[in-house]
Amino acid sequence: MGDPPAVVDLLAGYGRLVEVGVGRRGDVAAALADRGCDVTATDVHDREVPSGVRFVRDDVTDPDEAVYADADAVYALNCP
Repeated sequence: MGDPPAVVDLLAGYGRLVEVGVGRRGDVAAALADRGCDVTATDVHDREVPSGVRFVRDDVTDPDEAVYADADAVYALNCP
């Protein structure tokens, strides 16, 4: 994977994170999980995510608020 993006350094201090719209790019979620963060990745389509990352199918236009309720930070990298 190489060096994780700088965003990993910014988010690594949070315990529980949710990535919205992970798509096929799970590298940031994986890097955060490797640093000990509890990471949930969401997408409107079923996706495979790296080991250590939890996946939830969710549509942010009609979100399941329980997915985000306990998150310390929510981030999105693959915005349309």
